[in-house]
Amino acid sequence: MEEGFHAEVQAFFLNVLRAVIEAKIGSISPLVKCAFKGVLAIQDSTIVQLPTSLFEEFSGVSNGHTQVCNARIQYSFDLISGDIIDFSINSYSKTDHGSAPELPINEGDLTVRDRGYFSKKELDRHINNGAHFIFRYKFKTKAYDIDSNEELDIHGILKKKKCIDQYVRLKNGPVVRIVGKKATEEIATQRRRKAKAEKKPKPSQEYLDFCDYSLYITNLEGLSFDDIVNVYRLRWRIETMFKYWKSNINLEAFHKMSSNQLHVIFYARMTMVTMLIQTVYPNSREKIYELTNRYISMEKLFQYAVRWGQAIDQLVTAIIENVWPQKVTEAMEAYCCYEKRRRKNYEDHLLELTEIFH
Repeated sequence: MEEGFHAEVQAFFLNVLRAVIEAKIGSISPLVKCAFKGVLAIQDSTIVQLPTSLFEEFSGVSNGHTQVCNARIQYSFDLISGDIIDFSINSYSKTDHGSAPELPINEGDLTVRDRGYFSKKELDRHINNGAHFIFRYKFKTKAYDIDSNEELDIHGILKKKKCIDQYVRLKNGPVVRIVGKKATEEIATQRRRKAKAEKKPKPSQEYLDFCDYSLYITNLEGLSFDDIVNVYRLRWRIETMFKYWKSNINLEAFHKMSSNQLHVIFYARMTMVTMLIQTVYPNSREKIYELTNRYISMEKLFQYAVRWGQAIDQLVTAIIENVWPQKVTEAMEAYCCYEKRRRKNYEDHLLELTEIFH
């Protein structure tokens, strides 16, 4: 299948789904109400393994002994509305850096993405479009004093002051705000352990020392370090999504098939994902909270949908007809809601946006 046709198939599924939502359910209220104007977009990718017969199209990892075919799934959605922005299945060789320009960015938007999407061009694209960004600082990104134009020793500043909140000019790039503090020992230890396990060749001591700090690049004004951390923390929503898609809807279970069959199966599964995220979740979330004062866990909702298909039919009927039988409410509370405990869950962190963007 040609790339243009892939895009048409993807657009067809999304347009049909949105038409069904508007026709049967009507508009969906935002997941959180705050003064932020625009889209608060998070974007990330995950790797899925494919049959080796598709290696020529999707590439992967190959050496003299083994050949593994992988694909990279890109996914982005708006935290405020809960609306899916875009998704695609791509060659493994198409990195996050290569996919970054494909995320639509408009005036007033805010994107939250990790270092894989970071580049001068992306920063310029945000600034030129009147949009905002939060990136994790990329190791050895050169920054210069705005007045003297001398290169800054970011690591030295952090070691001395244990924090930084300063406007700088990036090399051949725009003026941005660097905000950072020393991380907890637990977080720093996890980062060093991950770096040692994943990086080849072994990470330098300078890099391991840098793991002691949480550092961000943004053009947002008025937000404290803690506010920026709380917003960036919500990016992990997409990481957990990938995990329960793989475990609940067999997102990466592909037998030997043609490229055409692969795309049909992928888009069919993503249509199910889209329906649960954009229709079932936001509507049942609002109603169940009204009836029980408890929020639904999206992860538990996915598990419930896979195990009890008939129950989901009853739930969708309740949403469409706006009639909630007691057995539907009780089942949702028992199987889909967060546990009653004091530890903060995703909903607690999401509602903090109301205070951050007041």
